[in-house]
Amino acid sequence: TNPVSAGSVTVTLPLQLSFVSSNPAPSSVNGSVYTFDYQNLQAGENRLITITTLTPLIPNITIGDSLTAFAEVTPIATDFNQVNNRDTVGTIVLAGYDPNDKQVDRP
Repeated sequence: TNPVSAGSVTVTLPLQLSFVSSNPAPSSVNGSVYTFDYQNLQAGENRLITITTLTPLIPNITIGDSLTAFAEVTPIATDFNQVNNRDTVGTIVLAGYDPNDKQVDRP
């Protein structure tokens, strides 16, 4: 029930995705790892981080590819409920595809 004076949220995005923006902006970036610092988090308080990414076009990504992002809130040592400080979100790449669509380049 004690407030956390300072900590961070670390989000690891899949390498296939391109980071476009976030709200708030990350405090630091190292490759596909984005860190968001916070201060004075009260017991029971929720905060939202929104991240926008861009999925590459085929053939740089394949229909059916699995994409997984990870997030972790620190510090955990002083948290009463440490189980809810990590999360994983996964999805499979879907796209409309017509196998009968044949295109020819003519000289």
